[in-house]
Amino acid sequence: MINQRTQQCYHRAVKELLSYGLAVAALVVTAIGFVPVLGRLKYYQLKPAVLQLLRTQPNRAELMWRASKGSCLEPLAAAMKGAAMMKSNDPEAVGAATKPSYDAACGMVNMHWKSVMKRAKGGVGLAIAAFVLAVSVGALPVVHVLALIACGAGAGWLFSFKLDVERSLVLARAELLPEVERAFVDGRYVLPS
Repeated sequence: MINQRTQQCYHRAVKELLSYGLAVAALVVTAIGFVPVLGRLKYYQLKPAVLQLLRTQPNRAELMWRASKGSCLEPLAAAMKGAAMMKSNDPEAVGAATKPSYDAACGMVNMHWKSVMKRAKGGVGLAIAAFVLAVSVGALPVVHVLALIACGAGAGWLFSFKLDVERSLVLARAELLPEVERAFVDGRYVLPS
């Protein structure tokens, strides 16, 4: 009888520790989702700097934007690369190169943000599992509720940032891509020889 009771206490303690471990894992997984967002500016903050750089140093802009993964700058760099491959200042040739390159890179940016959101959803799922396990064991679920709230808020914030990136891709195609094309047509972009 004592042995059975000891085993029940042991199983309860293990499940309680597992619930705390799941809560911590949920916070870690959600925090990993924030890595791609750190240091990012929103579109309305980027637009003036992008226009200034396109008008003054378009070659430098392309090099800088290649490193900006997961934002509207990545498709702009791809459009510049496509236009540079044409080695032409003809507006039709430049437009024929920039738009497909931009659209293809937008697909890659969207895939990147889907993977970020998958991590955030995984964190929320782990937090829910930790809360359910804590309640089923009879543990005090304060830490679990806090982890669930933090993960939910983090996922919501990441989702709003993802929506901003998707909106910026549409706005950049309408507002910034024509400026990229003008940089080539006007000869501001120095074509490689």
